[in-house]
Amino acid sequence: GASGFNQNCARCHGLEAVSGGTAPDVRFIEANAEGDAWYVERFTLGYAQNGVTKMPAFGELLGQEAAWAIRTYIETRPDEGALDEHQTELQAAKSKIAEFLAQNKTPADVDGELKPMREAMAAIAACFSAALS
Repeated sequence: GASGFNQNCARCHGLEAVSGGTAPDVRFIEANAEGDAWYVERFTLGYAQNGVTKMPAFGELLGQEAAWAIRTYIETRPDEGALDEHQTELQAAKSKIAEFLAQNKTPADVDGELKPMREAMAAIAACFSAALS
């Protein structure tokens, strides 16, 4: 999804889906059936205004699998600054996982160390779930 977005959408909708103002900030498409329907229509058919193509049709070019991979990627992009207070914890988890991988450890090898990391990530995710409710 990230690759598809960066190759096909970022030029107008911004790097990492953060719009610079040229086109709408797609992070704010509703994460529900109505948002999905709007996204599919725009992705498949494109958008024109007063005879000027504002967004090309990507449906036939990229296909359904790419469409949903890009949509899923967009939904993972948080609002700017939303993760700032969690950066230290997220970076520590990322470093620890990189360390495990460098040592060729499997999840089973480090299950005891992964459990608190999973709980911490679930707590961070719960902050966002509560905010969206």
